[in-house]
Amino acid sequence: NAPDNRPRRRYNQGRVIGGTSSVNGMASNRGLPSDYAAWAEAGATGWDWDGVLPFFKKLETDRDFDGPLHGKDGPIRLQRYKPERWPGFTRGVVAAIEAEGFGNIQDQNARFEDGFFPVAYCHTDEMRMGAAWRYLTDEVRRRPNLTIEGHAHVERLVLEGNRVTGVRVRRPGGAEVIGAREVIVSCGALHSPVMLMRSGIGPARELAAIGIEPLVDRPGVGKHLMEHPGVNFGCYLKRPARLPRDLRRQMFAGLRWSSGLAGCPAGDMYIIPSDKAQWHAIGERLGLIMMWVNRSFSTGEIKLASAAPDALPDIDFNMASDERDMARLVNGVHLLARLQGRQSVQDTAEQIFPMSFSDYARKLALHSRWNALQTWIGAQAMDASAAFR
Repeated sequence: NAPDNRPRRRYNQGRVIGGTSSVNGMASNRGLPSDYAAWAEAGATGWDWDGVLPFFKKLETDRDFDGPLHGKDGPIRLQRYKPERWPGFTRGVVAAIEAEGFGNIQDQNARFEDGFFPVAYCHTDEMRMGAAWRYLTDEVRRRPNLTIEGHAHVERLVLEGNRVTGVRVRRPGGAEVIGAREVIVSCGALHSPVMLMRSGIGPARELAAIGIEPLVDRPGVGKHLMEHPGVNFGCYLKRPARLPRDLRRQMFAGLRWSSGLAGCPAGDMYIIPSDKAQWHAIGERLGLIMMWVNRSFSTGEIKLASAAPDALPDIDFNMASDERDMARLVNGVHLLARLQGRQSVQDTAEQIFPMSFSDYARKLALHSRWNALQTWIGAQAMDASAAFR
């Protein structure tokens, strides 16, 4: 069991039409066939590789690769940046990766062996390919059977017996119940179980303890929560290695490799260098090498802290509680250290350090004139003196 004195951290998600696809990095990583085989073996019928592949193909238009594993007429356009466009820091890190013995597999979504690759992105140079843009088009929005309630908050599901018959919605003008023949709960991995539990669907004893009447006892709701544990190394980028102004993305290449740890599948580890840490002037001078365990074994849970509809849930990822995850993090850090020690990386960066996303960094990440000004001043100091960095 995890100790109760761990520091609480804010976990960011996109709360906007399109969800996190409207705010995230837009990397298109399908996962490995073995990932979906594990889902099917756990009881998710139809979610093996052969079951999900047709939907991957249906959603995409891959501009770089063709063949039986790629789609060519879907709404989401995929593109990659060729190595000649990679900034200096990415080129330096990839050269270090090659020196470690890894080759270029080119297509991460069709070749599943270890190696580095240009990252596939759900965007063009001009725009992201988020769900709000590519699926909720003008034509779709004009459909008479579609209503988008942008200022409504679903408080809970409405049940008659053990059947969901609608939702209770709170709008600025008050609350009401909307009935439906079918209700699809699609609130993401974190808030879908929260919605179910607030509606009385979940572990009966836990719900009753906070004053929610258990309507359907489902002990597994909110359990077996999984997230990728990872470690970031930051560094000060030398001027020639920084991200050029004409490139909007900051990540261009990645490495997938196998830890080789007993009981762990192949392709279970990832590394991606980033040529910028944030939008502001300090972030433009900081590079990252991000490493994470892509197939973790640690599990946590989501609990309700209160029956109130607006109360934040208690989310415990319980990261690295499984010894296999911690062992792979340690091995990954060793690889990061070797990469950073290679001359190709040393030529592009200096003053390398472990990095985390602190509350102060989160405040600086908000777009404002004040943040732009103070980070510009800080950036001038960083360029002027190693001591200021």
